Amino acid sequence: MTCDVAQLIDRAWNDHAADPAGVAARLETQLPLLSQAPEHAAAFTRLAEHVLVGHLGDAGAMDRFAAAIAGAGSDDVALARARLSAALLRGSATAPAQLRPAAIVGAHGVAACGQASRGDADAARRLMQSAQVLARESGDADALKALAASHHNLAAQIEDGPRSEARDALMMESATASRSTWAEAGTWVHIERADHMLALCALAVGDTARAVAHAQSCVAICEANDADAFERFFAHEALARAAVAAMRALANQVPGEDRARCESSLRKVLSS
Repeated sequence: MTCDVAQLIDRAWNDHAADPAGVAARLETQLPLLSQAPEHAAAFTRLAEHVLVGHLGDAGAMDRFAAAIAGAGSDDVALARARLSAALLRGSATAPAQLRPAAIVGAHGVAACGQASRGDADAARRLMQSAQVLARESGDADALKALAASHHNLAAQIEDGPRSEARDALMMESATASRSTWAEAGTWVHIERADHMLALCALAVGDTARAVAHAQSCVAICEANDADAFERFFAHEALARAAVAAMRALANQVPGEDRARCESSLRKVLSS
């Protein structure tokens, strides 16, 4: 049964971005399993917080889950952070004493994702601004890492969703802040992945020049640090996508018969 719960959690993480509502429904039906596998309660709580608050923007659902999870013996710290995320999503909260700065910053990040999922970019931005103040004032290295991760998660969630001018502006701010913060607090892998996210976000808003620049940086960081095939693959994926977008934009600027030649070459690239 313990192994089954771990597998259910892993499967839910794999599925949640494409179907958060479906995963939320599955979590409700799977909640009774925690009584037989209490060692997974904290992981279950973190998943519920991420899906219910971050993706669905549903503080009420998180409150209901928190009460049920508490009855299943969830980890007090994970439960306190989930409740804080829900309270922040509602608009105000006081952090419980047992939460470290990194957890408080992370809760702000999840609530910011929830506000973005509701379409309120300004509220999401305010939460991230508060998270930045908290992380900086704490002087805690883990809090700074939580800030960088929160910026990344917010940018990634917006990039994968519907477009709007307000959301796009927040996405680019978050992706840029993630890279600059990881440059302070992370490893080359964090920085390289932040460049990857920046390239994808720039593509989403049609800034091909910036997309190419960040994709090239991503590849260069991988080469400088002898990255494995996985990291190199996605660095080149970003560069390929950025290059195709740049080629398409250039083809549109070419007049006459030469444009047809450019379009033919682009089709060959896409089919290769």
